[in-house]
Amino acid sequence: MHEQRNQAYLNLINQLLSCNGGDATQIVRILIQNIDKIDNNLLNALDDWEQTYFLNIDSNQAISDANAILNFSNSIKNFPLGDIATNKELAIKGYHIALSVFTFETSRENWAMIQNNLGNAYRNRIRESKAENSEKAISCYGKALTVYTVEAFPQQWATVQHNLGNVYGDRIIGDKANNLERAITFYNEALKVRTLDTYCEDWAMTKSNLAVTYIERIKEDKSENLEQAISYCNEALQVYTLESFQVQWATVQNTLATAYFSRIKGNKAENLEQAILFYNNALNVYNIDISPADWAATQNNLASAYLYRIKGDKADNLEQAISFYNNASTVYTQEAFPQQWATTQNNLAIAYFSRIKGDKAENLEQATNLYQSVLQKCETRGHSIDVANIAFKLGKVEVERREWYKALDYLEQSLKIYRQLDDIKHRADTIYQIAHTHHLIGNDEKASVHYRDALRFYEYLKNDRGVAFCKASLGRLMLQIGFVEKAEQLLESAKIIFKEINEEKQILKVEEVLSCIIKIKEKQTV
Repeated sequence: MHEQRNQAYLNLINQLLSCNGGDATQIVRILIQNIDKIDNNLLNALDDWEQTYFLNIDSNQAISDANAILNFSNSIKNFPLGDIATNKELAIKGYHIALSVFTFETSRENWAMIQNNLGNAYRNRIRESKAENSEKAISCYGKALTVYTVEAFPQQWATVQHNLGNVYGDRIIGDKANNLERAITFYNEALKVRTLDTYCEDWAMTKSNLAVTYIERIKEDKSENLEQAISYCNEALQVYTLESFQVQWATVQNTLATAYFSRIKGNKAENLEQAILFYNNALNVYNIDISPADWAATQNNLASAYLYRIKGDKADNLEQAISFYNNASTVYTQEAFPQQWATTQNNLAIAYFSRIKGDKAENLEQATNLYQSVLQKCETRGHSIDVANIAFKLGKVEVERREWYKALDYLEQSLKIYRQLDDIKHRADTIYQIAHTHHLIGNDEKASVHYRDALRFYEYLKNDRGVAFCKASLGRLMLQIGFVEKAEQLLESAKIIFKEINEEKQILKVEEVLSCIIKIKEKQTV
């Protein structure tokens, strides 16, 4: 049986080698017919096949078969059926096999082309470390540029510049802000060749990707970066029309939506409505069968727009958000898309935590379960900052569930990591939540100590909102334990800051407590 299985994989490889000129349609047809064999066993079979095959054939046949394997890699890298992660591994394997024939010494142009394709494959790889995959991609692109110079191969040179922009935009190693600046530089280099008049489609592609980078940009003014992103999207749409470039048009709609979701200028409520409109435009093109990853990403983003929507009924908006997050989860599985899975589960937990409809206790339990599943995965992978963030959120949920000591356990876990990372802002937020939890339990002394610790950090950070909340909470605590004058002083100070930062709801809450203090003082004088 084992030998029969091995022979079936070998037959599939031979079928791929016999494709007429590596015709993509024919390759895809073979892949569909053999979908049950597009798996890790095929990877192993390709390993075994490569080790002996090229030793026994002449150079012309080797070139022909290497071309067939190369075309297989080009087809399988975006093949939508089967396990996506495995498909990408097969593409990478195929490119490495092709490089054993098309070497720098014997076939420089083909070698450079494969290095560029291999760079793309590593950049989009799902398995292994994303950080290391990005570095491998950068290395491949660098090799391609030893052949693709702007003088000899301007179009190919520009393509690699564009691809370097892509990988630096996603890069994990190195300073994020500097990586994004390098991405912008590479895109602008590409645009020296990719002009609207000469290579309009490539020009639109680079403009579209520049828009994404400006949305994420850290340096310079955030508001202006978002306006620049919107401008780049509108430029790209000069070429990417719904009629001529349906998928690319949808991608730009998605990017526009994200820009409007984060936009600082203009009316916030209207910006969110624009975001919802553009996400829905994208979903008129994306579908789960043809473009599952894009469809899932847009479902997730649309959910977030509804989660924070200002217009419409809040309860209904939250139900819409939950529905769209659940849609995204059908594609974003823990195995295939671990990072996106974690993000979606986290967002879904936020939605359940805020949910108005349904039973409150059940909603909070659902939020807890979702956060715990993400926390467990983050702990397994050793992602300390993610562990800290999720533990902090779990602490807040457990407070709402009145599970005070569970809340404190999670918050202390979070605080321990933030201390190690020297993250002062998150450290202050966590200490404040610990103080708040002790306050609710009735541990007045511990609450007072932690409120004062958090206050010192917020004052150091010049975080007015944090200072105001600490003073307001500490004022309430002082009132409860009988220090009326001190309570009044703290609350009046908090009220002034809340007015400065336009926190109308908090002003009303403070004024309510201050009115109680007035009544207490009136009774004391009598």
